Amino acid sequence: MAELSSEQATRIESIPKAGSASGHSTSPSHQASIRNYRSLTVLLFILNTLSALLFILFVNHVAYDDANHLPDVHRYAREGVSANSIRAHINAPGPTAYLWMAVAVRMFPGNELRSARAAILVSWLLLGAGILAAARYTRFPSFWYAALLSQSESRGEF
Repeated sequence: MAELSSEQATRIESIPKAGSASGHSTSPSHQASIRNYRSLTVLLFILNTLSALLFILFVNHVAYDDANHLPDVHRYAREGVSANSIRAHINAPGPTAYLWMAVAVRMFPGNELRSARAAILVSWLLLGAGILAAARYTRFPSFWYAALLSQSESRGEF
């Protein structure tokens, strides 16, 4: 077996030590940094949710890529799930999100577009709440917070 050089040993020693029970860094500055990052993530998550709600309430027409997605949502809401409706699926992502939106359209049939957008917002809120609740128990919570932030930037309204 090869032995570590003194330079390699120094680099290994400079890696933050993990607590034995949780696997988290015990450095107070590291913990404070993660708390700050979590607070920023929560704030931006709330602002993004507010933005989505305002969009759903005030933009009551097809925008962005809604026209591409509505045919699949409409088909699943009208026909339900069958071999024919799945074969007729147009969009690449697959039927799961469209089925979720179709359920909302069936439950709240007054405005198909708003119902579908609200379903996507609810699914995004569930995902965000899960990440915010569980990230602190992982070894690298800041990665989860970053994933949530990057998702909020790329999330379309549909």
